[in-house]
Amino acid sequence: MGYPEQSGLTRWPLTLFIPLSGRRWAWEQQSKFLDRQHYEHRQLRLILCDTSGDPEFSNAIREWLLGCDYEDVRHLQFPLCERGLADQTRSIVSVERDVNLAMCRIYNRLRAELQTEWVWILEDDVIPPDDVLPRLMSHFDSNVASVSAAYNSRYDGLPLAWTGDAVVNGGTPRCAARRTGVERVRGTGFGCLLLRSERLRQHAFSLPRGVRYYDPEFFKQIGDQWIRLCDWSCWCQHLDPSKPKGYV
Repeated sequence: MGYPEQSGLTRWPLTLFIPLSGRRWAWEQQSKFLDRQHYEHRQLRLILCDTSGDPEFSNAIREWLLGCDYEDVRHLQFPLCERGLADQTRSIVSVERDVNLAMCRIYNRLRAELQTEWVWILEDDVIPPDDVLPRLMSHFDSNVASVSAAYNSRYDGLPLAWTGDAVVNGGTPRCAARRTGVERVRGTGFGCLLLRSERLRQHAFSLPRGVRYYDPEFFKQIGDQWIRLCDWSCWCQHLDPSKPKGYV
């Protein structure tokens, strides 16, 4: 019996948290993924964190929830910024900071909502393989804090994972080259991330002076005693409204 079974990871309820920014172009594919993903739906506590402030979008979420087979669900309406912020041009410094501050507020809210020992975070424009969760689970051990699936950034086409220092070149996350297998990394984006809830609870998300990105800062703060892994075999589709088939 391996660590995932011994620790209860494969038996206990697990939180699936999805921050929804109001991207109607992504929700259709995201909801279909939720319907078909392989992990036992009854074992997941599904939290849809709806920050859209869009009544029509929120109604679409509620309609899907009425017909889904997830038994423990919450539609958390948490409007916190202007509509469409997530898809504004990130090269504008003020937009980049507003997006990262919004994500800090979202994940601080998640810290208050967590009631399980493990949390699976899935961004609303990331579509993983249907069997991604059991694959990520299989890599956990007593000293592993997180396991991430792999996906490319829409902005530079590089994987959102880094193997060296968190930031270089004026603050751009250092991305690792696309690889194979499972690799120890310094950190990853939060696009499709399985994480020990205690690591999230113990981190207050913020942007201290000189910090541009919330996710490298999180991995910097959890300490080098904790291993972070990326499973390069679990490639996700990163949806892009300008590309009908998304960005892989």
